[in-house]
Amino acid sequence: MSTRSNIRVILKEEDRNRDMKFDPEMFKIKKQWGPEQVDGKWDTVNPGGAEALIIYHHWDGYPEGVGQTLIEEYNDYDKALNLVLGGDCSSINGGYAPYATRKSEDWDSIQPRAVNAKHKMEEEYDYMFKDGKWFVRGDYDDDLEDWTPLEDYLNRP
Repeated sequence: MSTRSNIRVILKEEDRNRDMKFDPEMFKIKKQWGPEQVDGKWDTVNPGGAEALIIYHHWDGYPEGVGQTLIEEYNDYDKALNLVLGGDCSSINGGYAPYATRKSEDWDSIQPRAVNAKHKMEEEYDYMFKDGKWFVRGDYDDDLEDWTPLEDYLNRP
């Protein structure tokens, strides 16, 4: 289901002004769309002092989809940061599918964006990794107007 979301990581102070690059060896990358696939064209990212990096995620963005995968597979700062350094993606469920593996994509349009921590995106769900845990908020869910610990939301009765 095309439930769009954003994934952000609040950066450690020491990462806010340094060059960083996606490490594809950390994840099993699912390449996309047959003959158009390439190995990826990741470039260095420097947040320029910003508090956070954010990417767009296209499929299964609801908490029981992307949210559950974030908790299960991207549950520490290094994994969460590397996920975001990979840029916009179509999916993280069942393997990581970054747009950078598609030949037609330009890195400038899919790279992570440096934002302040309170930056609001216009997608159905917004995920944030901060202080060692994931949080969620959603535009279409009254229970998720404010940042809610993702694990608490998923474990609610």
